[in-house]
Amino acid sequence: MQEYYGDNVKNYRQPPDKYVRLFPAIERVIKKFNLSSTKVLDLGCGDGILYSLFFENNGFDYTGIDISPDMIQQAKEKNPKGNFIVGSGANFSKDITSNYDFVISNMLFPSISDFTVFNNIFMEVSKVLKPGGYFIATIMNPCFDGYMQKMLFDRKDIETNFTGYYTSPSKYAVNREIDGVKFTFTDYHWKFSDYLNASNSSNLQFIHIDECIPIGDAKDIGGPTMEKMLKIPNFLILVFKKMI
Repeated sequence: MQEYYGDNVKNYRQPPDKYVRLFPAIERVIKKFNLSSTKVLDLGCGDGILYSLFFENNGFDYTGIDISPDMIQQAKEKNPKGNFIVGSGANFSKDITSNYDFVISNMLFPSISDFTVFNNIFMEVSKVLKPGGYFIATIMNPCFDGYMQKMLFDRKDIETNFTGYYTSPSKYAVNREIDGVKFTFTDYHWKFSDYLNASNSSNLQFIHIDECIPIGDAKDIGGPTMEKMLKIPNFLILVFKKMI
């Protein structure tokens, strides 16, 4: 997780494919469940990218929370009107005094390396959601995340010891260059059933999935290589609802 701390956060960039498949899908889900101008908690908010894209000028009562003080500092500098606080996804409910209409976690779970923390995040989300509230989790597609692509496509930019889809969590590192800056993202492979089992044990019902189908022209953001990669499913958005 070193990319989220220290001087690394000043060079932090969003991969370009997020702008043609993940971020449009988040907007679709927000509209589908009529979550406009509601009370939202952005769990693992990073530098506030979702705030600037969706929440800043659209009437939301927004709070962003992240475990990295450096990321929170970046979020405050980039988004001075936002409400950002430091906190851990595994025990943040003690710092939250009111219930939320929905909680969104953007690529938080792929950074989690421990089953207990993974499950606790679902429990904490359930605690701060209103009855009938929604939890929106954006994740890597478990069948085609970096861990799986190392084996399926022999990607040289991915480092991992592959033991199979059914082993979770499994650590992998992806070496990428974004806008001329080199990054190494360390993530963890989780099975699809891990998400469902954790949600069921925390009173959150799985109700919807968005497979983040790309929009626009891939050549505008990366040429033929990106065009090829966009044919492979990479992101998923899972939507859960708190049982009443």
